[in-house]
Amino acid sequence: MTPQKKEFIIGRDPTVDSHQVKILIDDPTNYVSRSHCKVSMVNGELFLEDLKSRNGTYYKGNKISSKTKVYPNDVIGLGQRIKFELEKLPTTNIESQPVSNMEYANWGQRFIGFLVDGILLAGIYIPIFFLIWYGFAYIANQLGHDLGSKFGLIIPLIILLGMTVRIYYIGPLTKTGQSWGKKIANIKVVSADDQNEYISIWQGWGRFLGYGLSVAIGMIGFFMPLFTARKQAFHDLLAGTVVLKMDESYGDR
Repeated sequence: MTPQKKEFIIGRDPTVDSHQVKILIDDPTNYVSRSHCKVSMVNGELFLEDLKSRNGTYYKGNKISSKTKVYPNDVIGLGQRIKFELEKLPTTNIESQPVSNMEYANWGQRFIGFLVDGILLAGIYIPIFFLIWYGFAYIANQLGHDLGSKFGLIIPLIILLGMTVRIYYIGPLTKTGQSWGKKIANIKVVSADDQNEYISIWQGWGRFLGYGLSVAIGMIGFFMPLFTARKQAFHDLLAGTVVLKMDESYGDR
């Protein structure tokens, strides 16, 4: 059947131009962009075009960057998580089509990310710690001061730890959702309230504080992803964050 409309837009935004038909995607995670892609008919042929979506449009498993010819019954993807078969162009707007939520990171992935981050943080902080500690002790000894005075460095060393955590861990999480450990584990930390938003600095500190509290309660907090609904650890619940599997860039336009 020849469609009355020549193109339709797939996305979350119900607002469309008068010459367009809309397939409205009901996606509470905002993985699908407001206007994600467009399928148009030109001289009886179908073409698929990405509309600068953040997670990309895929055809036959490949991310497209320009207008691409497609055929009925082809499978197209909104990102790599949401796929559907192109049957025919609709002639009227289609109501919201529900899609599944983003997949939460499993315990193994989280452990790998945590382990790598712990090793890298320790590798940065411990050498500096001993350099300052024993360097001060050496200088104090040369000047004939009491070596016990080196304990006055405890507060500066705690501040140094805070700066290291802020620069290595919290800073990247607020900008990209990934520290080096989480990049290696292929996961990302986002806000639990809006999974399209990276976490705030305060949420980052909340997570770090949660690590310490989890240790204080016998490590139980680290195992909570095994039985919580959104696979959240204690520090996630404390800071209001979730950890997602990361197949590609995440976000919305």
